[in-house]
Amino acid sequence: MELNYWSNGKKIPLKISESYRAFKDNGYMESKYKSSTSNLNSKMTDLENGIILERISENQVYKTNSFSSKNQPEEDDFLVLEAKDKTPMILTNQFIIQFKPDVTREEINKINDSNNVKIIENINWEENSYLVETTEGKAVSALEMANTYHENDKVIYAQPNFVRLLKPMAAISNDTYVNKQWALNNTGQTGGIAGEDIHISEAWEITKGNKDIIIAIIDEGVDYKHEDLNVSDKLVTGYDACYKRNDPTPKSADAHGTACAGIAAAKCDNNKGIAGVAPECKIMGVRIAYGVNYGSGTIWVTDDAKIADGIAKSVERGADVLSNSWGGGEDSQTITNAINNAKRNGRNGKGCVVCFAAGNEDGSVSYPGSLDNVITVAACNEYGERKSKTSRDGEYWWGSNYGPEVDVAAPGVHIFTTDIMNKSGYSSNNYVEDFNGTSAATPHVAGVAALVLSVAPELKASQVEDIIRTTADDIGAKGFDNYTGHGRINAFKAVSKAYEMHMRSGRS
Repeated sequence: MELNYWSNGKKIPLKISESYRAFKDNGYMESKYKSSTSNLNSKMTDLENGIILERISENQVYKTNSFSSKNQPEEDDFLVLEAKDKTPMILTNQFIIQFKPDVTREEINKINDSNNVKIIENINWEENSYLVETTEGKAVSALEMANTYHENDKVIYAQPNFVRLLKPMAAISNDTYVNKQWALNNTGQTGGIAGEDIHISEAWEITKGNKDIIIAIIDEGVDYKHEDLNVSDKLVTGYDACYKRNDPTPKSADAHGTACAGIAAAKCDNNKGIAGVAPECKIMGVRIAYGVNYGSGTIWVTDDAKIADGIAKSVERGADVLSNSWGGGEDSQTITNAINNAKRNGRNGKGCVVCFAAGNEDGSVSYPGSLDNVITVAACNEYGERKSKTSRDGEYWWGSNYGPEVDVAAPGVHIFTTDIMNKSGYSSNNYVEDFNGTSAATPHVAGVAALVLSVAPELKASQVEDIIRTTADDIGAKGFDNYTGHGRINAFKAVSKAYEMHMRSGRS
């Protein structure tokens, strides 16, 4: 049986995972865990969304519409698919449809009724769009139905609402730990080369940010109680797309977003903690995923509709810069449309600056960083090198993704930043000393974008992006290269160029 779906006009083939399978949690998980001696139990993970994920061995037979061994009815089966970058994507009975603008709700209801499809919710940020499910409850039926709707002349697009299991891409003031922040001021304090940094001190002579500029940290939540974030004129109302509420508080172990927020805009000159790149700008925490323990690490659980909702809500609530330290899986028209909406309609039509991490697999750039209308961020180290498995920083287990999509590089190793307060998060301290990955690099770029807008708020997103690219310091092969793009970001050059453009425009 051929499996595929359509996204952005492309037919995307799907490969069934040979490593995982998934099924609904109808009390089955609890009964299985009653036997601590079962080999099956150690391979099962509750994704906390009604789905149980199981790692399967090579000798287990995986059929497309049923599993070889489990005591559940076939209609509960989900399909675990494997993206080109190995990201697991779970096909459920949900899919997303956008009908053409002139199709009425009455017509939509008739089409849905005739196909045994029901609406779960309206997608408010996209005209005539709906999250739906098949009443049959089978994943293969939902995929077939999405493709059937795709062929309907009343439909713009239809695609599965994939559950994505992502890997978090982490791998100058009087603040207590600012001397540990080599990315801002590299004195060789971590063994690197003095001066190989983003030149923030000079930029701060011009601006430390404007409280009217908001950076959305679209991630697994942000700790709004952190001592270096919970300060005057810093936090705006956040959003949790996982549960549709105005509280982005993460689970106690989900510290990734808090670390990113600190890099971008932690308060400075408050005699504690660290300093963010844009310390006077505001932060909006937006939660699009949550972590679950899996093996010796953590995976993120989310789906396309939640991701798109989080991006759209950031735009709706006035974010200027969207920082995204995540990625993976195949293309999604729903997610791409949400990004396009941010670029087209954000900031009252001037467009939001959208930053994405390239990824940490030492391979090709992860989606959505592969899109051509976002700033795609690779990582570099304190030696002025592209982060690879053999670079001098000693973090041999990962390398920054690369390709023609990379725009710039930013510091991504040995980053000192905020952690969830008290004993939660990465450490028992309120700060973490070795946050890393393109996850760490991306909020550095988001912070510089916020500084640029702080001195020249009239700029369009495309102008901000061009400034960041053209003012970067070349650190790889001469000129543009696939590993560091246009080079490592230079906050001083970027802010200076933006300020010059602002003065020439007569808006001083």
